[in-house]
Amino acid sequence: MNILLCSDGFPYVVSALQKYLPADEIIPSAIPELPDHLPTADVIIPAMHFIGPEVMDASPARMIHQFGVGLEGVDIDAATERGIYVANVPGSIAMSNAISVAEHAIFLMLALARHYPQARENLQAGVWGQPQGMGLKGKTVCILGMGNIGKALARRLLPFEVTLLGIKRDPSSGVDPDLGLEFLGSPNDLPSMLPRADFVVLALPLTPETRSIIGAPELAAMKKSAHIVNVGRGAVIDHQPLVDSLASGQIAGAGLDVFWEEPVDPSDPVFEHNVIATPHLGGVTDTSYDEIARGLADNVERLRSGQPPINCVNLSALSR
Repeated sequence: MNILLCSDGFPYVVSALQKYLPADEIIPSAIPELPDHLPTADVIIPAMHFIGPEVMDASPARMIHQFGVGLEGVDIDAATERGIYVANVPGSIAMSNAISVAEHAIFLMLALARHYPQARENLQAGVWGQPQGMGLKGKTVCILGMGNIGKALARRLLPFEVTLLGIKRDPSSGVDPDLGLEFLGSPNDLPSMLPRADFVVLALPLTPETRSIIGAPELAAMKKSAHIVNVGRGAVIDHQPLVDSLASGQIAGAGLDVFWEEPVDPSDPVFEHNVIATPHLGGVTDTSYDEIARGLADNVERLRSGQPPINCVNLSALSR
């Protein structure tokens, strides 16, 4: 089969998949070159590219399969109308991805707390014993999104002796008691929780409800000494209010692994302030990619043998 990756970034996707699908062709493509590859694609991996009717109609692909969880960039209704399976590898299966992203969130928190960019500059300049950092012990962390990433993050933050606050869409469903949350609430509780937090960590998918869930009012509610970290989706933070809040000193800094557009413009004004940024690599680890590749490859084999994929989000509609 020809498996088309709609990106010429994320190079480790190709090698991870080739391990489990050695007889298939994994084709990474820059977006301008997609029209050249779509006519021979059996499976499409969206990556961060929007897969709508025009893309689907240009390809005989029988399955659109994300390398990971996020399917917000796939027109699922259009795929269903065309009889195309849409599937992913959810966090409940690829737990290594959730763990890797949680670890990366802690990396961003520590880098902000210890003023890592300034520390690097001081090392080069021969300035020792500066800057003074902030310890995590005794601080308060508010986690928005208590799915697999949020839960993995909470478990890994417990040894730091922080106070944990959790926000989820439906707090009545609860969470495991071993997460050690002092409080679990809904987005309606943000006005009372944000002022308490030293770190606000976003581990949210992008939905109509979560888009711009952090905007000017929410940023204004945070401590001036607080930091915000986003390892979910870029658009859950409203871009311009974030820039304004950093510029005015309303918040102390931001750790960003995801952005409102990807690749992000390196000259974006957000980078003029105290921002530690990474290029969407929270889940890019050996353990995470191996687990996701295995799950995706299993579904390719099912497609090859005439079976529907596991974790197909439109299977019920296609079965009618």
